[in-house]
Amino acid sequence: MPTRTLPLFPLNTVLFPGGLLPLQIFEPRYRQMIGECMEGDRLFGVCLIRRGEEVGEPAEPYDVGTTAEILRLQPRGEGRYTLVAKGRDRYRIV
Repeated sequence: MPTRTLPLFPLNTVLFPGGLLPLQIFEPRYRQMIGECMEGDRLFGVCLIRRGEEVGEPAEPYDVGTTAEILRLQPRGEGRYTLVAKGRDRYRIV
């Protein structure tokens, strides 16, 4: 099975392949991550949070998630963005 490195976005929700995911991006670490994704292949990993919270300190994710492709990114002012992503494929963190 091929391996690759993906930036992770741990959430309190599950994204399935084919599903749409609207997100509000406001934390500096995720603004940077999404900016880098937009310069590349527009993909990032979504995984359910095992321990922790969506905001603040980095959360501990489960080891299975879904790759997400950014379909739309709209600036909302004050460094905020609205993003819509689509689930693509399942992955496992190794």
